[in-house]
Amino acid sequence: MKKSITIGMALCALMLTTSCSTRTIDLGGLSGKWNVISVDGNAVTPGADGQGPTISFDVMNGRAVATTGCNRLMCGFNKDLPAGNLTFSRVASTMMACPDMSTEDAMKRALENTTGYVGLRKANEVALTCGGKRVMVLRKGYQDYSIATLEGKWRITELDGKDVKHTADEPRTVTFDKNGKYFCETGCNNLSGGFTTDYTAITFGQAMSTRMACPDMSTEQALSSLLPTVTSYGRLADGSLGFYNARNDMVMKLSR
Repeated sequence: MKKSITIGMALCALMLTTSCSTRTIDLGGLSGKWNVISVDGNAVTPGADGQGPTISFDVMNGRAVATTGCNRLMCGFNKDLPAGNLTFSRVASTMMACPDMSTEDAMKRALENTTGYVGLRKANEVALTCGGKRVMVLRKGYQDYSIATLEGKWRITELDGKDVKHTADEPRTVTFDKNGKYFCETGCNNLSGGFTTDYTAITFGQAMSTRMACPDMSTEQALSSLLPTVTSYGRLADGSLGFYNARNDMVMKLSR
């Protein structure tokens, strides 16, 4: 056991350090399928068919499956750790023998030694880390964020870290349509405007508002000040959407 720990620590020391251009993301931000861009600091080259190794995260059930170009790697992870922390357990593999298994071996070691994750400067890239060192860099493998992700009515559950209370007569919601328009019910006045989105980047246009005076205008006032600051969004582990400002602070949470 002591020997394996020593080897793991040595492996971490050899990895490339993470740059200062990183961002904290919720575990839900790992959900879905990713292309593996590099392992242990070495770039991964796609095969002759143009397909490279991938890893898919099932955040709701704490499972991950990787394709390596040869075998499949399967493992579990603790989905209840604080954001930024990640450990894999029981990394199992199918048993095919292939001419070159170096990438597969490197991916298996990286998963076994992972202790965390971090978002990178590009919104569609993340790194798995070991003691702060990058062991695997991932890039989103397909466009699974779009207007269709947002479309429909959502309940506003948090604004600037504070819970939002709802009543049957005064709902607090945001509705997105496929034409890039949003509509907010605040319990007092309604806000509406346009938005633009590209992958996980999103910008809300200037809001138009009705002009009623109400005893409680806190939701309306919070939305009016927070929506212009939003620059990105992502899925959270519970299926909700988190919306973030340029400092990557979550300023709004929407739930179905």
